[in-house]
Amino acid sequence: MSYEDEIKFDKKIFTKNVIEGFSNGEFIYSEDKKYVKSRLKQAKKLVKNGAYALLIDENLVKIKKTKLELKKVFNDLIEKKLYTIYIKNDEDANVMFLPLKNPLKVGKFKNLAIKQELYPNEKMSINFNGVSYTFYATGDEQNITNPNLSRSDKVQNYRLFVTKTKNAKNKTQLLSIKKHFDDAFVQILFIGDLDGDGELDMIIDDTRKYSITNIIIYLSSKATNKEIMRAFATYDGVLC
Repeated sequence: MSYEDEIKFDKKIFTKNVIEGFSNGEFIYSEDKKYVKSRLKQAKKLVKNGAYALLIDENLVKIKKTKLELKKVFNDLIEKKLYTIYIKNDEDANVMFLPLKNPLKVGKFKNLAIKQELYPNEKMSINFNGVSYTFYATGDEQNITNPNLSRSDKVQNYRLFVTKTKNAKNKTQLLSIKKHFDDAFVQILFIGDLDGDGELDMIIDDTRKYSITNIIIYLSSKATNKEIMRAFATYDGVLC
């Protein structure tokens, strides 16, 4: 596997139709002025029209309608005032904001995932509404004894898949590709039905580096006939 494989896969799933969400208290900043203008326009629409607030917890996901505010706040790192978007009533902090016009349903949704990480040759099976889903990983895990390396640092050429078995027919889809990791690993944050179509959806943190988060929401209702689920929304953030 090469970095080009990873880049090609990302380009394939992150189409122009994938929504880029916001986090609570996010500063709208980039050296790319066109990007800032575009993000600010999106933020103003959410403030005007309202938004879904999606809270990812350990055992469930909560989705509710909320009102947002947008104002300028001094950023110590950039050393100037920047626009930030946040929940008006200062409710749950760790949330993702998305437009109201989308397939998500309001409510609380139980997390069916029994594992948060799948290392090479590991799998997790879930039966949902009479359909079998198997999530599994492939890759190379080096047998190295080094106290300075985490287990994830020893994994290379990682791939995460899901196979759906319905009426004795199998369909398999690739969900993530990573050449290697830097003290981080792909996290399965949620598996359940978020759009009410009776089929499984998924939320993962598709990161390879400890300082970055890359949340992806996969929805079954957005999938083509050849897919099980499709990337619907994403959020990229820097942790440190």
